Amino acid sequence: KINPGYTNSENQQNPYWSVFGFSTSGAVNNPIFVAGQYGVNFYVGQSDLRAFYMYKPVANGSFFNSFFNGNEMGQQGPTTPGFSGLVNAGSATSSNNPDPYRAVSDAQIILSDFESLFLQAEAVQRGWFGGSAQALYNSAVLQSFTLGFGAGNASTYVSFLTPTADNNWALATDKIKLIITQKWAALNTINLFEGWTEYRRTGWPAVPLSSSPTRGSNHIPNRFLYPQRELDVNSANVPSSNAQTGKIWWMP
Repeated sequence: KINPGYTNSENQQNPYWSVFGFSTSGAVNNPIFVAGQYGVNFYVGQSDLRAFYMYKPVANGSFFNSFFNGNEMGQQGPTTPGFSGLVNAGSATSSNNPDPYRAVSDAQIILSDFESLFLQAEAVQRGWFGGSAQALYNSAVLQSFTLGFGAGNASTYVSFLTPTADNNWALATDKIKLIITQKWAALNTINLFEGWTEYRRTGWPAVPLSSSPTRGSNHIPNRFLYPQRELDVNSANVPSSNAQTGKIWWMP
């Protein structure tokens, strides 16, 4: 983590907060960035309480599946209120809402301990290093919960998980898929770019395609579009492949 002295003044906010949270005056920034329904279903489906610090709850309920409302990928909008934002700013109406872990002056995560542990677990599982991939994986999941709920509560909340092939080592027939899926679940709303990179590298998790009729192809984009400036001054080195389907050198 780094924190050069983030404060609630212009150009000095935590960068994540300034994009997905609130302006210095308290206005909500970028309300178009909301929880995806795929992510909401993933957490709710396995009683994963990390949803409470990944997304901002929007209502009370008898169980936490009624706290969140996601937006389908490619859905126009949101045109109506009530979608869960990406930042849990402590303004939820539920008394069960855990303490938020993002604030204007919070340190910015560069490389989390659980991301490192997931990388190590994958390397061991692939036979590149010695050690216990299962132990590294379990530690990564625990540290992910620790970020949102603190060390004193993390193991308890992990125990609330409904065991599935997407979170349980013994039930998963494909351990690499398990590691990558939980890496995504841990980094969701924390490092969005890394989740996209892992998807491009492995194809997991199997997120749905956009429902927008203008999506262009039946493929999640593999790369960003090159800006016009790059085309103007460096066109000889700009790949001619399609941004949605053209692969980067490290992709399988």
